[in-house]
Amino acid sequence: MSTTSKLMLSRKQLETICHADPESIRMLERLFAVGDRLEDDEWVDVDHPIIIRTVAPGQPTLAVLNGNITMPQWQVNDFHVCESQEFVHGWKEGTAVMWHIHLTTNGLDATDRYVKFTLEYGYVDVGGAWVFPALLTSPELLIPANTPDRTMFVFNLGSFTPLGFKIGAHAVARLMRIAAVGAAPTNNPFVAMLQMHIQVNTLGSRTVSAK
Repeated sequence: MSTTSKLMLSRKQLETICHADPESIRMLERLFAVGDRLEDDEWVDVDHPIIIRTVAPGQPTLAVLNGNITMPQWQVNDFHVCESQEFVHGWKEGTAVMWHIHLTTNGLDATDRYVKFTLEYGYVDVGGAWVFPALLTSPELLIPANTPDRTMFVFNLGSFTPLGFKIGAHAVARLMRIAAVGAAPTNNPFVAMLQMHIQVNTLGSRTVSAK
């Protein structure tokens, strides 16, 4: 049975379930794909794992988060080349990509504290040449006074738009903590995740290489 036929059958079932109430039907239909595309563009994350395999100068160190769980802890000038990742097959091709990190505090400071990062990154389309934009430098990222220990923040670092790129493209990035102008946290924070927010408009792709 085709996707359209399945969708039509589902709508008939919804009419029964919703007692033909148009608003109820409309709300439930948002859970279905229209044909092979989502009714609305959605957002997902593509994870660039921060995996610490060695102990070396300039590398984040694995420190105890709690009990037996460790997480990369970053001092100023620490850097890491994160795992490269492919743009997922549901990606709305050619749309903006937003870099962000997940940061967890390490202790409590009674005054505002700040962190700052740079991101050196590149991206490439299938059959294309790598594109390496200018170094991306984050704004001063605020950790407000009296933020409880082990609080997690999501900080946006910046964005780029790979116009004309298709699924199968992929990206790589080098994250580095640099000195902020404002006072730094007393204890070095944990950063375990670098991710891209991307828009998706399908559940996947019709073939392994094309939408």
